[in-house]
Amino acid sequence: MPLPSEDTDSATSPQHPWARPVLVTGLIPICFGLIWLLGLTPLLDAFSTPGRTMLALILLGLVLWATELIPAYATGLLLVLLQMIFLGNLGSPEAEEWKRYFHPLGSPLVWMFLGAFAIGRAAEKTGLAAHFAQISLRPLAHRRKGLLLASLGIAFVMSMLLSNTATAAIMLTLLAPLISSKEIPIELKRGLLLGVSSGSGIGGMGTLIGSPSNLIAAQALTGDERINFAKWLALGLPPALFIAVFVGLYLWFAYFRKATRESLLAIDHAFDEPASTGPDSKGQRLIVGLIFLGTIVMWSTEALHHWAPAPVSLLALVLLLATGILSTTELRSLPWETLLLIASGLALGTGMSASGLTTELANLVPEGASPLTIIILVTALAVILSNMISNTATAAILVPLAIGLAVAGGGQAAAACVPVGLACSCALLLPVSTPPNAIVFSTGLLQTKHFLVLGGLVGILGPIAIIAWNQLLF
Repeated sequence: MPLPSEDTDSATSPQHPWARPVLVTGLIPICFGLIWLLGLTPLLDAFSTPGRTMLALILLGLVLWATELIPAYATGLLLVLLQMIFLGNLGSPEAEEWKRYFHPLGSPLVWMFLGAFAIGRAAEKTGLAAHFAQISLRPLAHRRKGLLLASLGIAFVMSMLLSNTATAAIMLTLLAPLISSKEIPIELKRGLLLGVSSGSGIGGMGTLIGSPSNLIAAQALTGDERINFAKWLALGLPPALFIAVFVGLYLWFAYFRKATRESLLAIDHAFDEPASTGPDSKGQRLIVGLIFLGTIVMWSTEALHHWAPAPVSLLALVLLLATGILSTTELRSLPWETLLLIASGLALGTGMSASGLTTELANLVPEGASPLTIIILVTALAVILSNMISNTATAAILVPLAIGLAVAGGGQAAAACVPVGLACSCALLLPVSTPPNAIVFSTGLLQTKHFLVLGGLVGILGPIAIIAWNQLLF
């Protein structure tokens, strides 16, 4: 949802109006030139020409996202365009390949985000978010540890049952009064937002339905190795709790410990702000509340009615517009730049698959390695790939590879594929690495550097905890 921010544009302001375009334009041949030079060495012998092209584009994207020369969504759109040019044969007569990079703009995930943002904007407008916050968060908000528990802990538990996207959207709605307050320090707001994004991602490791990558790993196993809900709970929840405790310690020392008594008192003022100034605010809050709860229920019971999350979100959007709760002006105020960022991230995954880069990366794993070596390498590869493409796509590519290599090396299929499925939820490195990151990034309070430290630590310690625990059980 759109929230006031002290930092409305994450891109660094150039000293000269031409500085930024020149720098960005110059980076393109530099990245391609670096990949070309590496291609002259044995380092890139395993990659095809399209794969090397995609490597250059990923390198360009990482540099732009890390340096923030241009806004994150502009970097994403630039990568989409370059994929069309270099991988989609754009400009060639009767070329059709470039169209695949437009398809993510209509992805169900984008529509799910749109509905979630609309619900958040309606809850903010009618004051429903403030009322929810008073009930669920205010009892925890008087102490710094309570604030940490409110953001990280509640998101962790919710994401065990709901998708990480839905969890982050709901939590951002609940925290809206705090994030919007001018009296609360920006560092405390950043800690709350990072707690939401990390808790929403890590918590999904705990249950079989918490993440699609979990289901892919479980469904790939047959016979005696088949994993049910209870067994996955034993495999996934302990390492997820360990990672969450580590994240909590990091957030405590980096953000929450610095909170002053005055900032905690300001939280009470944030909850006491008027809910709405409209004459029909109570009736509108009731309508939004029903839509809000109905959407949550339908998101979490898809197996019963077979409505995917995207149509459910679209239904919520239609109801909010039809009842007049959201006007045209408010529809325009939704964070469309975040939707573009999400779509461009999906297009990046399309490019990696279409260029063959994902397969070529997977093939780097040596077939003659020991079972534990295979597990370590494939799990590390899962973390790297899931920071660039969707967790689902990463699991779909690497789970079969992990099983094949493990069985060929004399190991157990489950011991290899379960860590891969779990490690896909450790992707927290960039704003585009996971939907919860993109959601909290949309507030404008976070920059790429705030994700890099936490995401890097989770990306290293997470797989270690996952592999160590699963080695004890298998």
